[in-house]
Amino acid sequence: MILNNGKPVPLQLNVAEQGQTVTRTFASGIGTGTRSVVTYLIPEGVYARFTAWAGLQAGLGRGGQVTFCVSGNGKPLTTLGPVVGDAAAQAVDVPLAGVTNLQLTVSSAGGDGSGNFAVWGEPRLRKAPGRADARPSRAFAPNTPQTLVPRQ
Repeated sequence: MILNNGKPVPLQLNVAEQGQTVTRTFASGIGTGTRSVVTYLIPEGVYARFTAWAGLQAGLGRGGQVTFCVSGNGKPLTTLGPVVGDAAAQAVDVPLAGVTNLQLTVSSAGGDGSGNFAVWGEPRLRKAPGRADARPSRAFAPNTPQTLVPRQ
């Protein structure tokens, strides 16, 4: 959920599906404003990839302009943007080899910031191939920092 004037708003993104842009509601995700950094500590060698959808909240983000950055151990792994207005969210898929500190950053890309309702939809850590000690993927909880470990 995102709060807009104290009222909860669902995590929704415009996404491109089969040549059309549709609004999709995400059951899990992280909603932030700009100048936000979400940090996760992850065990080395357990997770191979980080995946998510990154975009501005459908409806609230029409006037927004943001840049999304995924960093590992303090080094940028990918940067998306500037993402503006009702543009379709972008898929994020980055390798995590050697990464133990994962950071999700949202920065303003201009404008007055009034529409900068950023959403990381369905953020997931994907298991390394051959790992039998944990589930195929793990959803993020919105608390930070958090250590993510495989289930026994």
